[in-house]
Amino acid sequence: MSNIVYLKPKRTGPIVLYRATDGTLMAEKEGQAFERVKLVRAFPNSFPDRFISVRTEFGEEIYLLHDLTVLDESSQYTAKEELRRYYMVPTIQRITSIRKLTSEWSWQVDTDFGRVTIMMDNLHENIHEIGAGRWIITDTEGRRYMLSNVERMDAESRRWWKKVN
Repeated sequence: MSNIVYLKPKRTGPIVLYRATDGTLMAEKEGQAFERVKLVRAFPNSFPDRFISVRTEFGEEIYLLHDLTVLDESSQYTAKEELRRYYMVPTIQRITSIRKLTSEWSWQVDTDFGRVTIMMDNLHENIHEIGAGRWIITDTEGRRYMLSNVERMDAESRRWWKKVN
């Protein structure tokens, strides 16, 4: 039995999302404007367009969107664009080296967004398996990278991966 309670959404948007002239995300709720808001997924893997927390720049929740469809068309577009940007996770395509430095691990990788150096303090606390043959690698700054299908990668990448996994 599920503990999730589904509420009937309102027909009109409870909150309006838009971009300021400088590109920052803004929100308006019941006539009150909020600057530099953030959107945070409560259930990112299961419900990517549902249960979205709208928060102030200081992390205080303004509103919990049960579904993006309650927003007007413009706000939906803005929300989806912001979530895509915020939750962007580059995919590691090649591992060129993994080295233990004095207190950190340094990974040199090629991603679908270019070459990156991933630094992490603790190797095994920063590698999380999220499914069969799929891992999320997190660096010291909290940036996430997807690693999957290692068996399809080049021989050098597979060799580096075997050393740490």
